[in-house]
Amino acid sequence: MVAEESELLAVDDRLQGLQEAQLDREVRVNALLYSEKCEQEEHQLETETSAYVHSYMEGEAITQTQAVLEEQAEGIYQEGMQEEGDLYQYYYSWPVLNFEEVPERLYHFHHQFKAHLKKSVSKNNFLKGAKWSPDGSCFLTSSEDCYFRVFDLPSDSDCYSCTLDDSSIQEDSFSSNLELCEGESIYDFCWYPCMSASVPVTCVFAATTRDHPVHLWDAITGQLRCSYRAYDAMDEITAAYSVAFDASGARLFCGYNKAIRVFDTSRPGREFKQYSNTKDGQKGIISCLAFNPCNMGVFAAGSYDRTTGVYTEDNVELLYVLHGQEGGVTQVQFSKDGNYLYTGGRKVISVIMSSNLCTAYCKIKP
Repeated sequence: MVAEESELLAVDDRLQGLQEAQLDREVRVNALLYSEKCEQEEHQLETETSAYVHSYMEGEAITQTQAVLEEQAEGIYQEGMQEEGDLYQYYYSWPVLNFEEVPERLYHFHHQFKAHLKKSVSKNNFLKGAKWSPDGSCFLTSSEDCYFRVFDLPSDSDCYSCTLDDSSIQEDSFSSNLELCEGESIYDFCWYPCMSASVPVTCVFAATTRDHPVHLWDAITGQLRCSYRAYDAMDEITAAYSVAFDASGARLFCGYNKAIRVFDTSRPGREFKQYSNTKDGQKGIISCLAFNPCNMGVFAAGSYDRTTGVYTEDNVELLYVLHGQEGGVTQVQFSKDGNYLYTGGRKVISVIMSSNLCTAYCKIKP
C-alpha cells in the first residue's frame, strides 16, 4: 500500500510539473506574441506619426507657397489694373482735334469733271463722295454727272503743291485712270474690303443708283462684274440707298426704306435676307452704313428719321438707337480703334461723336 501511494504521489508530482511547464510555455508564447504585437503597433504608430509629420510639413510648405503665389498674384493684379487703367485712358479718352494747322494742297482736280456735262447743267456738277481704296493705292469719286472716276496715286515722290487760295490753276494734276458712267443719280458706293492693287480680281467696288440694282464694278477695266437685285411687293426692282461690305467681304449689306437686306457676295442675283425694322426701331430710309473695324459683330446704320442704330451682324438685331441729330443722318463712321462713332446729318454743321453709347457734341466751324 505504501509503495502504491508513493508511486501515485510521484505521478502527481510529474503531472503537476508538466502542467507548470506547459503553463510556463504558454505564458512565454503569449508574452512573445504580445511583444511582437506591441512592436507592430509601435512601428505602425511611428509610420503614421512620420506620415502625419511629413504631411504637416508639406502642408506648411504648400501654405507658404500659396501665400507667396497669392502675394505675387496680387502684385500682378495691381499692375494689370494699372495697365488697364492706362489702356482705358488711352483708348477711351476723347481724341484731341487740332484745326489750327492749315492743310496743304498736294493735287488738284477740276476740269475733267466738266468733260461729260450737258450745257444745261454745266454749272451744277459737284462731287458727291470720295473714298480711298483699302490698300491706299487709289481713290474713287462720284459726282452729280453720274460718273465714277478712279485716280491712281503717282508712283514718284514729287507732289504737286500750291497754296489754298491759288486761283490760277489751269490744269489738273493728272487724269483719272478710269471713268465709268452709271446712267442715273448715284446714291452710295463702297470698296471691296480685301481690295489690293496687286491682286486684280479684288479691285472691285459696289454702287447703288436710282431705279437700278446694286452693281459690282471692276475698278481696272470698268466692266460690270455682277448685280444684286432686290424686289418690292409688286415684284419691281427697288434701289438701295446705302451699301457696305462686312469686314470679310463675304456679305453685302444694303439699306432700304425701313429695311436692311443682306446679299451673299458669292451669289449675285435676287437671293437675299431681309430684316425689317420694327416700330421701336428706325422708321425711315437707311441712308448710310458703317462697320466697326475692331468689333467684327457690330455695325451702325444711319436713317433719315434722325436716328443711328447699332446692330449685330449675324441676325441684324437692333441693339441701341442713338439720337441727337437735328436732320436726317447722312454719314456714319467708326473711329479707327472702334470706340467712337461719328455721325453727320443734313443741313447741320456739327458732327456727333458717340462713346460707349453716350452722346456728346463736337461742333465744327463751317
